[in-house]
Amino acid sequence: MTDQELKQYCEAVTVPDREIMDAARRRQAELAKPPGSLGKLEDYSIRLAGITGQVRPHIEKCRVLVLAADNGVTAEGISSAPTSVTLSQVINMTRHKTGMSALAHYFGNEVVVADMGIDTDRPIPGVLDRKVRRSTGNIAREPAMTRQQALQALETGMELAAQAAADGVQALGIGEMGIGNTTTSAAVLAALTHAPAQAVTGRGGGLTDAAFEKKNRSSTGRWPCIAPTPPTRWGYWPPWAGWIWPP
Repeated sequence: MTDQELKQYCEAVTVPDREIMDAARRRQAELAKPPGSLGKLEDYSIRLAGITGQVRPHIEKCRVLVLAADNGVTAEGISSAPTSVTLSQVINMTRHKTGMSALAHYFGNEVVVADMGIDTDRPIPGVLDRKVRRSTGNIAREPAMTRQQALQALETGMELAAQAAADGVQALGIGEMGIGNTTTSAAVLAALTHAPAQAVTGRGGGLTDAAFEKKNRSSTGRWPCIAPTPPTRWGYWPPWAGWIWPP
């Protein structure tokens, strides 16, 4: 995929139908219940109506797509879990042994897991091989990936979404798995919002104070190689973003 192809793809994405959403909102007001009593579920149903073009959308076939990769920044000690947990959890997902996959299985929804950059060369049974590279680079020392690798990852996601549509999937849930992912996502959020790292970085699963400080440093622009690139209309290109690409 090229930058121009990505631009054309973004331009082709349509917005939800506002008239249908208004009609769905009016229908919500007519139902025998206190207004707003279903909370966010009402907002979701209205937006789903706008996306599908149906005031009363009926979704029968759903799929959860999980894109998995390791993050090189874990070498800085920013996570309480080892990188091997990424592979373990991916395998557990295919066996319906994680919270997400167990719930999906219970409700009859498909789960598809794709290896985008897990730090292993061996095939993983039940997992799609879409590897762009083994793990990202350590953003404390080097760029996470090249721009072309990021475009390749985006193209892969688009192809998997198109395949879901071809398979008759009406609702596609997107998730990811990768130890260290909250550090790379915090780095993106800090750059996009100009917020201090401390405001967007969480402690995670039981980090020590020393490890939490390392995570904060890795989520901000203190590292020489983390030089933010200005956002554009088509995306935000941070060379340290891991597999995260904000809308």
